[in-house]
Amino acid sequence: MTDDAPPRETVVFVDDEPAIHEALARNLRRRKADWRPVFFQDPQAALAAMRDAPPDAAVLDLKMPGMDGLTLAERMRAHGLDAAIIVLSGCNDFRSAQEAINRAKAFRYYVKPCPTDELAVGVEEALTHRRREREEAARSAPDAPPIGTQALDRLAYGVVVADAHGRVLYANQTGGEALAHGDGLTLDPSGVCRALYRRDSDRLSAARRKAAETGESVALSIERAESDSPLRLVVMPLDESGRTLLFITDPARRSELSPALIGQMFGLTPSEARLTAELCGGADLGEAAEACGIRKATARSYLKQIFLKVGVSRQAELVQMVLAPLAAR
Repeated sequence: MTDDAPPRETVVFVDDEPAIHEALARNLRRRKADWRPVFFQDPQAALAAMRDAPPDAAVLDLKMPGMDGLTLAERMRAHGLDAAIIVLSGCNDFRSAQEAINRAKAFRYYVKPCPTDELAVGVEEALTHRRREREEAARSAPDAPPIGTQALDRLAYGVVVADAHGRVLYANQTGGEALAHGDGLTLDPSGVCRALYRRDSDRLSAARRKAAETGESVALSIERAESDSPLRLVVMPLDESGRTLLFITDPARRSELSPALIGQMFGLTPSEARLTAELCGGADLGEAAEACGIRKATARSYLKQIFLKVGVSRQAELVQMVLAPLAAR
């Protein structure tokens, strides 16, 4: 391969049967000059690896323990992965094929045992289709570099966009990690963002509806099983279609918001800016006061001055006002 040759495209195969991997690896050797096959038995490990090194195509087994192929495809989409999807199934029924097309946005659906040559042709066609889609997207938006997505992925808090039904349309890296981990928030089989516990899911659904119907932001906490510290959420209306923007903060995760920058942005004193940074990082007023080394009563006094300077009247509005210039532009 010369220095001018294009890099090989990566194709990930996820199947819990080792024999399938061995057969594919053996029969696809001659394709290594065209694309690079990578094999995984564990869908969770595959998802983690694909987030770090996005593939160009993914061949997913439909039935796997822990996470089926359709759920894996949906979580890939939630992480912003645009790989072409091919689904392999051990059963030949219309419903499975329909779900693969509608839920996983699959490019091809094959029934096991599928001849390797036939599967390889499908992979080639999927890669060609993906290249054409990217070329068309580049032509329609030639001046739109992916810098916005890169910037969102650097944030310490999660940013998730959901449609009117709660289905996740986009998640930055931190938001995707929260959904994939499944402690507090998760994706159900239809791709809807839900909470770990039913009562919190009901509250989250009500918050989305209120934000969409009234145009007001709603703040709430979501309990977790693996941590005593709940996730802090702010649900914001995004547009008239009912889509909402969800900010997710984990108080156990150190905030990377700069008090100095917040102070410059809103004309706050250093003490007020530090308190604001703690609140926007997910802490409640008591936790923020402790982190700042002040009494809660003093924090309340600071907060009144902060509201006046920023031009808001509630803590949820303050978080929205501070985070919007940093993440929603």
